[in-house]
Amino acid sequence: MDPYAAAGNIISEIEKAVYLSDAKRMQEALRKYMITSISFYDGAAEGFYHGMVLGLVASLSSKYYIRSNRESGEGRFDLQLEPKDKVLPGILMEFKAVSVSDKEKLSELAEEALVQTEDKNERRDPEDLCGRPTERALKGL
Repeated sequence: MDPYAAAGNIISEIEKAVYLSDAKRMQEALRKYMITSISFYDGAAEGFYHGMVLGLVASLSSKYYIRSNRESGEGRFDLQLEPKDKVLPGILMEFKAVSVSDKEKLSELAEEALVQTEDKNERRDPEDLCGRPTERALKGL
């Protein structure tokens, strides 16, 4: 199979992962996309990944309000997908990047990001994104 064919289905895979609240599916879709699309040299900074994911989730704008780098509570989230229909999951993303030589630090940074969203009250209420209730929120590493 052509490795670029998998990258062509990335939008569909991301949509499925979001609608099914499947963090593992999302990780796998992004991993495949990055392996087939970006250079080792591209992925050096947090801002690169932020911009890449922001572009990839743009296709969800008919079902989500998409916000980037907004203040919330006492902090600022990187990316938020607020569902237009409260049955869909709300998603809050924090991006962390490390060099290849610091890979073992990635799990620590991921845990730190989860704590950050709680400590800084970036979600205010587990069922509330930007003042509008949702049935469920997706949270994962």
